[in-house]
Amino acid sequence: MICFGVADAIFSFLLGKLTKHTGRVIIFISGFVVHMGVIIAMATWPPDPHMLWVFFVLAALFGFCDAIWQTQINGKEPLFSLLN
Repeated sequence: MICFGVADAIFSFLLGKLTKHTGRVIIFISGFVVHMGVIIAMATWPPDPHMLWVFFVLAALFGFCDAIWQTQINGKEPLFSLLN
């Protein structure tokens, strides 16, 4: 949870700055791709106590995805204005 929370906080700040340069659609697409990759990795990877670092990488990637969903959905501009 600490790894998730720290990654979430760091990426929330960084993605807020990055969105100004790339736009929200690119950020949403990257969040979708990473989130699906993490879910597939967790569904197919057999946990191994000798590969503890994988748990932390997956938690940090979940933090990255949560930062995208939280910062972009709750941003200043309404989500549905992207479609206009």
